[in-house]
Amino acid sequence: MLNKLLDYINLVPLERCFIKAENRSVTYKQLNEITFEFIERYSFLKDKNCAVTSNDRLSLALYLPAIDSLAKTIFLQASDLDEDTTSSFYENAEIEYIITLKANNEIVIKKLNTVSVIEQSHGWLLATSGTTGTPKLVSFSLERLISTAQKNIELGSIYNWGLCYDLNRFAGLQVYLQVVAAGSVLTISECEHSISDIVNIFSFNQVNSVSATPSFWRKVLMTENASSLELKKITLGGEISTQSILNALQHKYSTAKITHIYASTEAGVGFAVKDNKEGFPANYLLANSELGISLKIINKELWIRSERSNSALLAGHVDIDEQGFINTGDLVECIDERVIFLGRSSGAINVGGNKVMPEKIEAIINQCNSVSYSRVFGKSNSMLGTIVCAEVVLEDSAKSLNTKDLKTNILRLCKDELETHEVPVLLKFVETIATNSTGKLIRF
Repeated sequence: MLNKLLDYINLVPLERCFIKAENRSVTYKQLNEITFEFIERYSFLKDKNCAVTSNDRLSLALYLPAIDSLAKTIFLQASDLDEDTTSSFYENAEIEYIITLKANNEIVIKKLNTVSVIEQSHGWLLATSGTTGTPKLVSFSLERLISTAQKNIELGSIYNWGLCYDLNRFAGLQVYLQVVAAGSVLTISECEHSISDIVNIFSFNQVNSVSATPSFWRKVLMTENASSLELKKITLGGEISTQSILNALQHKYSTAKITHIYASTEAGVGFAVKDNKEGFPANYLLANSELGISLKIINKELWIRSERSNSALLAGHVDIDEQGFINTGDLVECIDERVIFLGRSSGAINVGGNKVMPEKIEAIINQCNSVSYSRVFGKSNSMLGTIVCAEVVLEDSAKSLNTKDLKTNILRLCKDELETHEVPVLLKFVETIATNSTGKLIRF
């Protein structure tokens, strides 16, 4: 039975390349050597509950198999958790050691004064991003995390995955595990790299597979060197994959296989959609859908039951019904045999008692030929309570056009397609829109 990362790594031909980074290349043989050196040096971590923190993706990628070989529990600690949340998570997970991995092979290990440590293993612990609420701490077994990965070692040799996420987030870990399970190559970008830098690194290292959020892909398409990528696989997740971004990617990378994946830290990997259409087929809701999961809709919210979901919830609250279905918090609507995502129920803007979904408005704005991408948000107003506002990043070709005319055209489209209370009251053109460590738009 394969229950450690090292079990999968040992199946891969030793001479095969594992990691490519800006200034370094590591084979699977070298990874083995790094792993056993770490195990020998830090044997005192055996069967301990460990938190792992790093702002250096390369270091985490190199030492994760070694830590997995020793530790009983691995909490992949996200760097943007506040101090109070981190302390609470340490207590709930009964963390005994904090392993800090820095660039240039620098490792710092701190022992905590943890008492009454239980014998039970928590497995792999991940925090939710908390983009629309308080972060939760969930536990997974490696078996559940890696269950949907393609494990054909021979086929895996042709794929070189570009890493755009932090490894201490669910999406980044999924890319890493796919690489390990199939013996593929992982080309690493670091969080300080610009989008243009990332595209250059991926192009130089001949990356042919990339998983990223729709927001990240929109930024990629804006770069001058986007055409230098020769992609076999494109994966989207973390946000709504609208028809406009799917069409744009299909046009730009016509030979790539495009998949948008529904997954969350709480529910694990749910399902994949490969027909280049937004949303998912309504027949996924049928009991015999052969997805390996069950889906249902209650009051427009999507619920999911899956054997790939988290093993336990150590902190926070997840809405689970008596049948084991998890409330995803995603609002959906059935339209013409298709289930379309509307947005997060917790992210709705209350405008005069009306629920307004930012993602719906963004999808309309992004249809404009002059628009690259946008962000819609609510703003307090002394007269009206809350008003709808939008930030818009223009395509390079539109930046020389009259901004008043552009704004008029965008608002005209919104008025034609949206209810009156959904039309942005304020619209501002900006150079860029911030995303968080998971590649999602920052909405609050």
